Order: sequence, then structure tokens, then C-alpha cells
Amino acid sequence: RASGVAQASLRVPNPPRTRRRMAVAVLLALLAVSAGAFRHQTPLKDVPPLNCDQDFEPPEPCHTRCPNAQWVDEMLRVDPSPGKVFMDIGCNKGNDAMAWMEMWDASPTGVWDTRKWIDYYDKELGIQDYSCTAKAPEVKASQLQPKRAGAPNVGVCVEPMHNNVVALRKARSALGYGNGTTEFGTFNIVQAAVLGEAQSGEQVEFPDMDMGAENARLEAFRVPVPLKTVDQIKSELGLPRVDVLTIDTEGADPAVLEG
Repeated sequence: RASGVAQASLRVPNPPRTRRRMAVAVLLALLAVSAGAFRHQTPLKDVPPLNCDQDFEPPEPCHTRCPNAQWVDEMLRVDPSPGKVFMDIGCNKGNDAMAWMEMWDASPTGVWDTRKWIDYYDKELGIQDYSCTAKAPEVKASQLQPKRAGAPNVGVCVEPMHNNVVALRKARSALGYGNGTTEFGTFNIVQAAVLGEAQSGEQVEFPDMDMGAENARLEAFRVPVPLKTVDQIKSELGLPRVDVLTIDTEGADPAVLEG
């Protein structure tokens, strides 16, 4: 069997591309495996209140989807200056990306508003937010504030699923962020699947699910999606750096970091 695999590999005309295809196939398989757990997820309104304040141990541990937020507050305490560049790979509904923008919001009246973003998804798009922070106390030092002067923040929300991208753009426009550029920051929405390697113009097929979906079955209808690396996205947007990189790609996180 080993020699057969070796002989087969010799016939592959483009091994790097084959590795990328295999990585995409693994990612799609991981999405399918996770589908069962998310498909039967309890609606937020039925989730009992939880106390997530530094309690991650049995018998009543909190899931990491409702984390202690003090480490984020510590980042703000150390460096409250605006002008940060945030990149969220696997942005989904954009809640986390918006939260980063809000945390370092330098506008005098608070332009970036996570609660308004979540409410728009719920009331206008019919997409519920399944994070537990709406019912559980969020550990946040409310007295911390960013400096109200400086360069505007830049958010980059990277999401492969087409209908999720449609919802993200609807929310961005409806909440007054236009095409993403405002006086107090830029909120970019990039449709792309992200891996460690990608050729210019390369595409992969990705599941086309309902808006807000976080997973897909293998038999889901697929559409071509640009394949990019983090470095390519950074270059295309002309970003000087990335200050905060968050990744949620259903198991493909190491491959994302490679790029």
C-alpha cells in the first residue's frame, strides 16, 4: 500500500495544488462532522442563565463560547490607542469582528455597536445569535476606554459561505457603515476560503448554506469561492500589519496560520 501511494504521488502533475485540494477536502469533512452538534443547538431564548465568571472547571464548566473577557480588557489596558487592524478568519455573522471594532472605537459617540449588529441579525434577518453572553454575565472592566483620538481602526471580516457574506453586507449597509468605510474606521468584508497556500485567482468549491449557518453537510450545494492566504488578503487591502488575528475555521486553523 505504501509503494502504491508513492507511485500515485509521482503521477500528480502539481503536488502543491493537490495538497491544497486535500486540505480543502479535509476542511469540508470537518464542517460536515460538526453539523450534527450545531444542527440541534438550543435556541438562545431556551438557554438557562450561566455564570461564566472564571469558571471553566467541572462540575459546571463554561464553554469557551462564553469566555472570561478579562484577557481582552488587559490588551486594551496595555494599549488603548486606536488605529488597530483586526482580521477575523471564519467571520460567520461578524459578531466578534464588530466587538473588536467596538472595543477600540475612537468615535465620541460609539459608532461601532455589537448589540445593534446582533439585534439586526435577529430582528431583520431572522438569524439568532447563539453565543451565551446575552444571558450570562460578561466579565468586562467597563471603566476601560480606548483613547478618543488617533488613527481609525480597520476590521477585516473573512467568510467563505456566500449567503453569510450577503448577510454581512446587508447588516453593514443597514447600520450606516455603507461600503465599510467611515470617518472612524473601516469594516471590510472579504469572501474567501483561507489556507496556507493559494495561487493568484485560484478558487475552491464551498458549501452554499442558509444565512448564518456555521456548518454544512457534504451533500450541500457548492459554489466557487476565491482561495487566499492571510498574507494575500493583507497585501490586497494594503494593510500595514495585523494587530489581532482570530481564526475559527473548523479545524483548519494551523493551515491558516501557515499563510
